Amino acid sequence: MKLAAKIALVPPLLLSLLMGLMNLFAPDRAAEALGGFSGSTELGAATLRADLSAFFLTAAIAILGALFAGKRHWLWAAASLYGLAAIGRIIDVLFTGMGAGELQPIIIEIFVVILILFAMRSRPS
Repeated sequence: MKLAAKIALVPPLLLSLLMGLMNLFAPDRAAEALGGFSGSTELGAATLRADLSAFFLTAAIAILGALFAGKRHWLWAAASLYGLAAIGRIIDVLFTGMGAGELQPIIIEIFVVILILFAMRSRPS
């Protein structure tokens, strides 16, 4: 993988690691960062720790596999996760309209997918 491709994977990796670990170890902070929904109940905290940390940490592991183990095809997992999240958000906007702050996560998720696809398409060095 070329250096430019590796550099392109740094932001998605850092985002995935940060959000995955925050959901795992600080679910209340993660809930606030993800739009302010309640992670304060036992079920809410469990959902953040289990489901959302799994989403982000799976993406991080896939990116790490591509960067350090040469498993470039693992990037499909990360691209799929972020791509499907963006599609889900777009569908939500179509059904409910654009709420305050809804555009930013869509842009971030699409940007992450673009970075990952760029890295996937780069020729091996």
